[in-house]
Amino acid sequence: MNQWKPLSQSNFWLEQSNHYNTSQSSIWKQVPHTVTNNAFMGKKVAQICETLFPTSPVIEVGSGIGEFAFHYCKNRQKPFQFICTDYATKNVRKLESLKDFHSWRYAYIHFHQLDCLNYIPPISNSEPFPIFIFNYVFDTLPHDAYIKLTNGHIQTILTTDDNESSPEGWIHFNTKNKLPYRAERRVLSPLIAEYIKSHWEAGQQLTIPTGALKTLEKIKKHHPKALVFFNDKTCQYPDNISYQDGFSLQQEGSISCTVNTHAIEHLFQPDFMIETPIDKNFDLNISSGILGWGFSKKENKRIREVWCTHQKRTIYDYALTNRELSLEHSKLSYPMIKRWITQYDHDPYLFLNCTQNLYQHIHTGTTLLHQDVRQLLQKIKTQHFSLNERLIPALASCYRVMNDLDSAETLMRTYALSTPNDYFYHKEMAFLQFIRTNHTEALEHIKKAQMHYPSCEQMQSLQHQIQNNT
Repeated sequence: MNQWKPLSQSNFWLEQSNHYNTSQSSIWKQVPHTVTNNAFMGKKVAQICETLFPTSPVIEVGSGIGEFAFHYCKNRQKPFQFICTDYATKNVRKLESLKDFHSWRYAYIHFHQLDCLNYIPPISNSEPFPIFIFNYVFDTLPHDAYIKLTNGHIQTILTTDDNESSPEGWIHFNTKNKLPYRAERRVLSPLIAEYIKSHWEAGQQLTIPTGALKTLEKIKKHHPKALVFFNDKTCQYPDNISYQDGFSLQQEGSISCTVNTHAIEHLFQPDFMIETPIDKNFDLNISSGILGWGFSKKENKRIREVWCTHQKRTIYDYALTNRELSLEHSKLSYPMIKRWITQYDHDPYLFLNCTQNLYQHIHTGTTLLHQDVRQLLQKIKTQHFSLNERLIPALASCYRVMNDLDSAETLMRTYALSTPNDYFYHKEMAFLQFIRTNHTEALEHIKKAQMHYPSCEQMQSLQHQIQNNT
């Protein structure tokens, strides 16, 4: 007999943990982490922490390859304590070895393995209260799913790991994999049942971020006073369309869900919770938020004031810009791109999301426009992180589009001294050498690019052009 169980108990959450624990750092090319792990966001959160509570230790949960930690530490002025944590022990060891952190090691930054579902404090309780940072973490923790029926009854979405099952339907979490599910009435905790009955409309399918709630409860048990920053794909409203048209998971190097932050606020019930506003009509949103407990009324008021001052037209606008660009809902003009890049301190990740829009303008641009672009490129190049494999090739491609092949090649040859071995580097070198009619070298880079991305149509097309011409 098939063993049907709630979604949060499915084996694929364990498989996801193993995915992060055993994969190479290349998986971060698939995960859209740069929206919140970048120079601009690191600087903003550093400013808020230093303004509010400069002596509090900061614990980043799920540091990944350390980009947010690097930019945060770079922008702290006074002495601080930053604890870099990750579920994957391999990631923690890699972070410890990065030269980017050498100037802060031992004095300011520390590294710990941490399983947030079984939270054990990486610092002693004698320390001042901690500040936690969750960047794209809540969505990767276990979720449960439910359907509210027209008669007010609630069905639980159940899954099974038995491939021979006869399901009612399938939850698709990428183009190849799917998870069987069925729905049935089961006994729910009174809190969840009351929440669904009182807030959600009949016929809606919704998720409850079970893992996030469990993590916050464990943290609260160990820390009677704490502040939590979070960034995620979120739903803030029961009438959001993402919970009207069905339930699904996304595969972005990992399995992830849209986080029902509305449920976090009503089920966890922190002393306060502030989120940046999002568009209710979008089924996918990126939101920044802050919640906390154990603070006095005076402290609560000050936290709200500082947060609102820093996030207004900054954190939310950055997330909105990235979302619009990634979803290609707008084709932006060069002046608008320039204004955004300047506003966000020439952030390389915003630049990377803008490059396709930039190319179409600078390809036919005037000499004055090219001079302007060069100034932008020089400033963007100074905002780097050692594991960013896209930035240098993207800068070189802008020079190439401006027909400044010498600057493009000089940049790429200098970058080659660090022996890059990634798709973006070989792709750009293939284009550059093709234009310079160095076809033998171009073919070598095409071959190497195809080792990383065999189905790349651009490389296949370039290869055919060279072969036909020779």
